[in-house]
Amino acid sequence: MTNSELIVECKHVSRAPWNIIRNLDSDIHYAKLHYRYADGRVVKKLEKIVDFKRDFYITRERFRNHKQKKSWEQISRLQKYQSTEKDLLRSISRALGTWNYKSMRELSNNPYIYGTMVPTTSLIKHQYNHRIKDNTSPYSSLCLDIETSMVDDSVLMLTNADSRVSYTLVSRKFLPKGTTEEDINRSIKKYIGERVGDIDVRVKIVDSELDILKGGLTDAHRRQPDFLAIWNMDYDINVISKRLTENGLDPADVFSDPSVPPNERYYEYKEGSRFLVTTEGEERPKPPSMQWHSVNTPAHFYIIDMMCVYRRLIKDGNEVKGGFGLDNILKLEKIGGKLSFDKTDHMHGALWHHVMQRDYPIEYIVYNIWDSISMVKLEEKLGLLSRILPTFADSTPFYDFGSSAKLAINDFHYYALEKGYVLGTRPVEEENDPKLLGTKGWIITLPSQNIVDNGLRILKGYPHISTSIRGYTFDSDAVSAYPRAILATNCGKETTARELISIEGKDKSTVMVQNINITLSESNSVPYCVEMHNAPGYEQMLSLYKQYK
Repeated sequence: MTNSELIVECKHVSRAPWNIIRNLDSDIHYAKLHYRYADGRVVKKLEKIVDFKRDFYITRERFRNHKQKKSWEQISRLQKYQSTEKDLLRSISRALGTWNYKSMRELSNNPYIYGTMVPTTSLIKHQYNHRIKDNTSPYSSLCLDIETSMVDDSVLMLTNADSRVSYTLVSRKFLPKGTTEEDINRSIKKYIGERVGDIDVRVKIVDSELDILKGGLTDAHRRQPDFLAIWNMDYDINVISKRLTENGLDPADVFSDPSVPPNERYYEYKEGSRFLVTTEGEERPKPPSMQWHSVNTPAHFYIIDMMCVYRRLIKDGNEVKGGFGLDNILKLEKIGGKLSFDKTDHMHGALWHHVMQRDYPIEYIVYNIWDSISMVKLEEKLGLLSRILPTFADSTPFYDFGSSAKLAINDFHYYALEKGYVLGTRPVEEENDPKLLGTKGWIITLPSQNIVDNGLRILKGYPHISTSIRGYTFDSDAVSAYPRAILATNCGKETTARELISIEGKDKSTVMVQNINITLSESNSVPYCVEMHNAPGYEQMLSLYKQYK
């Protein structure tokens, strides 16, 4: 860094997957950096970092007087070591003087290991940014949208748009013979001329699908945005990757920045969880707006699903009436919705797309352009990607932002270090361990004897009989008991003197059911005392009352 440089800011970090690391025998990261100079210039660089060494900590010998894991430990009681991520298992084993561990997952049960839960992508970003926390710059974004053929699934067009320029590539085969770019520009002016504002809308007709895909990503690399934003990226990214492969290109060569050497290029699409898993182990489908997918590739841009970010940060994870389709959200935010046309306004879904592609191809291109520009307008209104997401994420990698637990771990790791502590590692929970309560079996139903006899009277000929059918039902759930109840009560390993694991003479399921019920209402106190303390039941109490009255 020269004297004229003011700040070096890290926007995001990517780590090469294991197949690249094995081939090169090096641990490789690529960091998107902004060099901000005192004269106002900003130079963007994609910087290669080789064999980054992370800290990890081991309890000093004289303090290894406990068998249970701690949540954190004082730095003064720990010995600090360093290792690359690829050698971490070997380095920790060497520091402990044992070679019995075969994986980091197995190693995490050791009570003397600290500081390994935060990924290196977070550590590198924090290393750059922790000194400039109050002087970070807004993130830039480029919004991408594609349209595919209803006949053969090929990509017909692709639009990249930011607050200055919208650039569309469209297949010549899709257009009527003789159509020119000027013809398309006239329709753009007719349908969305007033809505685009100062954005310079450009269109280029190309010869092949490959020209669209390569040209679109080349344009994204040239502009060097911090985010490449897509609405429902699970569709667009997988289509682009698939069509590149079918056209004989490795997606890694197209998604990776051109400055990355060919043998270091990579592309990984990592699916977020598509199911919610209940405490009973049941799977329930997640809506697309909650599926936090990610792409790992060395580029100036981080590919982000704007739909998922909107739900998580603007709607706090809650549903909205009408769903999270782009058209509905644009209307909710008063940006005007997606583009529609009088002649096809009565159609919907696949039929609408099929007719538009067949009969109104130029209008369909304008529709695609507005999809991308409308996302730009949404971003300009909300600052969703420029400020809100980066502020909430801080040093947490964006691929982990969908997990509240990982956000908390990242934040607490750095907070603990500032206070002179190091965060422990999360053990692998064993459901059959008699010393653990476990996480399953905590969903119960209330005692049937407490149910009020107020069911619907719907039996023909028996109007006086109440059934068990009800018009309204209610599920009482302890929403966010974890971690909020734990935070409110300051409950943790360091503040717990004794933890009730079992009661002699009572099986585990009985203890779990009764201790949930006792928290719900006073009406449960009698069966609790009967079950847990061998107190007399209703009939026995009545008998005793009659005996001694």
